[in-house]
Amino acid sequence: MHKKDQVKIVIEKYINKGHDFFELTPSYLENLDDLKGFSERTLKRGRTEFKLEHPDMIKKHSRNSASTRKKVFKYLDNSPKTTPKALDSAFPNVGKKALLSIRALWKKEKQISDDSAGESHSLRQSVFDYIEQHPKTTLRKLEKTFPGFNQKTVSNYLDQWRKEHAPRRKVSLKQRITEYLDANPGVDLQQLRKAFADTKPASVNTYFSLWKNNHIQTSPQTGPSSSEHLAINTSDSDMVQALKATIDAQQKTIEVLKSQNEILRERQSVNFPELEGMTRDEIKTVERVIQTFIRGIRSM
Repeated sequence: MHKKDQVKIVIEKYINKGHDFFELTPSYLENLDDLKGFSERTLKRGRTEFKLEHPDMIKKHSRNSASTRKKVFKYLDNSPKTTPKALDSAFPNVGKKALLSIRALWKKEKQISDDSAGESHSLRQSVFDYIEQHPKTTLRKLEKTFPGFNQKTVSNYLDQWRKEHAPRRKVSLKQRITEYLDANPGVDLQQLRKAFADTKPASVNTYFSLWKNNHIQTSPQTGPSSSEHLAINTSDSDMVQALKATIDAQQKTIEVLKSQNEILRERQSVNFPELEGMTRDEIKTVERVIQTFIRGIRSM
């Protein structure tokens, strides 16, 4: 095969890859590995013959597009880590689709693999940086800011940023004390105060009382020990069961009264400042505890 024919084959090969004919000048061709050692005369001859043999193909090419591609290639050679957004800013008069195509061709020729993980990380960081500066931005604005990227990916990064920067819900004092008592049910009031030394004693008293009252009401009933079993007649079983139920209820009331009496002795002169800021449900719970206390006093 004549060398000029080899030149024509290489030109067609590179055009099929996406190159412009006018970009494939003799000076460009002589640097290709496929044409190393070819003389300038051979390169020019092969290029001229290709142009004459493919007039329809050449009509689709232009010197302007070749010039633009050459400029973009040179820019990418100097800044290989340029993102599509930065490339768009550097060439505002070139269509975004054309820039992406040229960039893809450049990466392919330079044998730069599409490291999607690296690009995704770069995009993620770029999106996060933009939102940091514009925390009230919308998805529509982000899509306009990052037009060369998948809209769903940009949307996912927006959701990730919002989740990472969502205000954390503070745990209430009531919940903290309740969780502490659930984990340490044997703790008394004085020990609880030490554990929450930075909290108002009156608040600790209230939540301790609420927890204890709820704990007594929800704790399983314990049956009598073997020594407490009595020999009874079957006919008396209903009366005995009713008596046991009454005794059990009275024991629970006594426990509640003891707890309330302990707290009330310590705060006879307090005007219940802890009620400030409490919800209606919490206040109603306190009311029920006080009502239980009053019923116990009247039954004595």
